[in-house]
Amino acid sequence: MLVVLGCNGHLPGDSGAGRRTSRLLLRRRPNGGNALRPTKKQWRATSIKELEGCRPQASVSYTLGRNQGFVVVEYEPDAQCDMFQVGRSTESVIDLVVSDSTPPGESAASDSTISRYACRILVNRTPPYTPRIFAAGFDSNKRIMLGEHAIRWNVTTDEVDGLTTNGVLINKPVGGYCPGSQPGPWFEVSIEGRLYPMREHRATPSHSDVLHAVDNSLIDGTVIDLCGVCLVYRSAEGLRRSPTLLELCSRVESLNQTHILCPVRYQTLVIRKPLQANPASAAGGGGSMPDDRQPYVYTGCGHVHGLHSWDRPGGQQQPDRRTCPLCLQQSAFIALRLGEEAALYLDRDGMPNYAFNPCGHMASELTVKYWSALPLLTASQLRPLCPFCSTPLATPATIRLLFQSDI
Repeated sequence: MLVVLGCNGHLPGDSGAGRRTSRLLLRRRPNGGNALRPTKKQWRATSIKELEGCRPQASVSYTLGRNQGFVVVEYEPDAQCDMFQVGRSTESVIDLVVSDSTPPGESAASDSTISRYACRILVNRTPPYTPRIFAAGFDSNKRIMLGEHAIRWNVTTDEVDGLTTNGVLINKPVGGYCPGSQPGPWFEVSIEGRLYPMREHRATPSHSDVLHAVDNSLIDGTVIDLCGVCLVYRSAEGLRRSPTLLELCSRVESLNQTHILCPVRYQTLVIRKPLQANPASAAGGGGSMPDDRQPYVYTGCGHVHGLHSWDRPGGQQQPDRRTCPLCLQQSAFIALRLGEEAALYLDRDGMPNYAFNPCGHMASELTVKYWSALPLLTASQLRPLCPFCSTPLATPATIRLLFQSDI
C-alpha cells in the first residue's frame, strides 16, 4: 500500500474509489503485461522530427542538449511484473494522482513541483512480490522524455541512465518499520532504478557514484519524496503490525472513559474519534467538538486542559503564549486531535498519549518519536514534519500528554 503523507487518512471529496485519494492498494492485476523493462537497443536521433518518426512503441528519450539530439532507449513488455504509476497527471496511466501537500493555514503554491509522471513502481507477480521504484513514469504513449536540464550519463558504452529534474528520493527505515527502528539516509532514484547519494540541491547538475550496497526495492516504511508530496510504502505484513481504524477508535474510547478533566473548569474533555470510522459524519462535515469539551495542551509542559481564560494575574504575556495553571510555565496552548491515518502508526498497542508540536496531532509514543526524527525535504531544506498534516515541527517536536489522572 502507498499512503500519502499529510492527508490524515482522507482528502476532501475522497470516496476511496477514485485515483485522487490518500492511499493506493498495490493489488495483483488480473492480467500482466502492463510493466515495461529496458532492452539493449538504443539509437540516436538528431531532431524532434526524426525522434517522432522512428521512436518505438515504448521508450525513454534522453535530451543531449540544445541542438545535440537525443538518445533513445527501447523498452519492451515485462509479463513478470505489474506496474503502478504515481504523478500529477490525470491520464488513465497514472494509478495514484497526487498534488502538493500544503500544511493547514498555508495557501497552495501556484506552480506545482510534482512531475506529471513522477515515478513508477514494479511489483513481481509471484512471491515474494518485491516492489521496486524507478524515477519517472510513462505517458499514455508509453514514452518518457527527459529534457535538457535533466541529468544523464553513460553507465556503460551501451547503457544510459539519468535523474529527473526535481528528483525522486527514498528513505528506508533501519531495522524495518517497527518498534526500535530508526530513519535511514536519503537516496535518489534514477530512471533505471539505481540509487545515488542525495544531491545537495535538487538543481545540482551532477551525480555521485552508484551505491551498490542498497537497491531500489521498497521495504515496509520506505518514504518516497516526489518533490512536493511524500508517500510511505506499507507492506501487507507491516500493516498487520499496525492498528486498524477500529482499534484506533478503541484507544480513543479507552482514554475518554477515564473522564479526562480540565483542571480549571472541571469539564469532562472528549477526544474526537476518527472521521473515517463515521463516513456519514465525515461526508457531512460533522464530528466537530464543542469548545468546552475540546482538549488542549500546553506545549512546554504537556498538561492537558479544556479551553479556558485563566492566565497569571499581572504577568506580561506574549500574544502566542499562555501560562499553565498547574506549573506556571509559559508556552503555546494548542488544540489536540487524533492522527487518524492508522497506516502511519509504528506500533499496534500504543495509546495516543503523545502529540506533535505545534499541530497537536496525537499518536503513540513510538510513532511520534519516529516521525519527529525523520527529516523531510521542504523548500530545499530537511526538517521533520507531522506525517498527518505536513506541518513543520517546532522545538520541542514532541509533547508527552499529561492528563488530570496522570498528575
